[in-house]
Amino acid sequence: MKMPHVVFATAFDQYAVQAFDVNAVDYVLKPFDKARIAKAIARARKMLETQTSATERLEQLVSQLGAGKQNSSPVKILVKSQQRLLLVDGEDLIWASIDGGMISVVARDVEGTSNYRTLEEMDEALESESFWKPHRSFLVNIHHIKKFCPGSIPPTC
Repeated sequence: MKMPHVVFATAFDQYAVQAFDVNAVDYVLKPFDKARIAKAIARARKMLETQTSATERLEQLVSQLGAGKQNSSPVKILVKSQQRLLLVDGEDLIWASIDGGMISVVARDVEGTSNYRTLEEMDEALESESFWKPHRSFLVNIHHIKKFCPGSIPPTC
């Protein structure tokens, strides 16, 4: 019996692992744009055209992830701090927040503002799985999280 090809589209990232446990083609997090939906549709079409097993698809994914890490150079974020423009390594970013259209940035050695228009734009530029959006106004480097207090933005616990 042929199984349907399913793409999940939701605002809840905590269910992604379960979605792939049931062989989901893709898991798209809201808010998403046309390019991301097009990518999910292309992935579904590719799966329909090629009859590869889940094991083969997993092996392809692991090899792609390994190749991406070898070829990528560190991403830099431009931060304005005290009338200076500084280039900060993306992995040194601790968190960023947006308020009134301005993105505030806190990194290991500097605090300031960013020239990105949205947190989504900054997140895409960082090209890293190390960042998480616990709220639409915050982007956090998960390697710097010590404690998380649900319902408390910014954290005050």
